Amino acid sequence: ISKNFKYPHEAQEKGIQGRVSIMFLIDPEGNITNIAKRGPDSSLEDEAERIISRLPQMKPGSHRGKNVNVPFSVPITFRLASEMEDDKIGYGTNSDNYTQKRRQILNERYDLLVQERRRLLKKSDETNPVIVNLDNQLAALKKSIDGAR
Repeated sequence: ISKNFKYPHEAQEKGIQGRVSIMFLIDPEGNITNIAKRGPDSSLEDEAERIISRLPQMKPGSHRGKNVNVPFSVPITFRLASEMEDDKIGYGTNSDNYTQKRRQILNERYDLLVQERRRLLKKSDETNPVIVNLDNQLAALKKSIDGAR
């Protein structure tokens, strides 16, 4: 996702930022289909859809030996660099306040991923490629959280 991320120029000029929720299906062939989006502005929604549509073909989910549709959702947060810099005003990146803020943001993201994993496990199992991907994201995020201490 981050590899294909481009902040829409129009949204930058207008100072538009926020979270876009993207929902889609991974079909029995591993294709991403039925992309739905909801966000603060259509330019951010369109960019989020473009990013998701460029993801590589997925390994399809299976249930009882048969490939099935797997619903998936991911939040994509658009945040302007100037806003991130404003968070640092008054203290450098090595200060306790900055480290605490960063840890808080990482913990919030971690909690969201854990909730998404629990939701998906109600309809799937640990071997589902989406769950495996979430587990990898959680492990990397946990490493970042531990490094922010």
